[in-house]
Amino acid sequence: MKISDQKIREIVKKYNSDEKKNLDYWLDYFKNLRNIEEVIERATLAIGPEDKIHRHQYRIKNNVKNEKKKRLLKRKIEIEKCYDFNCIFKILENEKVKGFGDLAVYDTSLRICSFLRKYPKEVYIQRGSRVGAGRLGLNVNRRSIPICEFPEPLQKLKPYYIEDILCIYIYKYNLG
Repeated sequence: MKISDQKIREIVKKYNSDEKKNLDYWLDYFKNLRNIEEVIERATLAIGPEDKIHRHQYRIKNNVKNEKKKRLLKRKIEIEKCYDFNCIFKILENEKVKGFGDLAVYDTSLRICSFLRKYPKEVYIQRGSRVGAGRLGLNVNRRSIPICEFPEPLQKLKPYYIEDILCIYIYKYNLG
């Protein structure tokens, strides 16, 4: 069962009124931190506004997050010199730490990139967003999907909003 453009428009409207502000709140927080060390530390530990742990990473063990943080801090100059989101994402992806999975890599990359003002140009997929993209009939056997492949109502959004919608709404969409 295909999700109609009208249903997707309704989802986008609901997202814009209910959820978008949460992602913006987190990204604005990281955008306004003092320096790259603080950004890497807080992004990797998933500590955001009001010193709260992000709901996506609260189950990751502290020793895992701390090991990832330590590795990324050693590469801070390289991270700062990255020219785009994908470059930063690849650094985080290559610094593997067991227990720090795809979603944590994406979320951490997005937080760091918010500070550096280097946002994704495509929709990166993992976990819930992979299921959501699959429900839209898209090829999910790749790391990212160009915006032009998404249904028209989603194409007007920034890639990280589309990723959020895929996780929050399309992933859970009842097709039967």
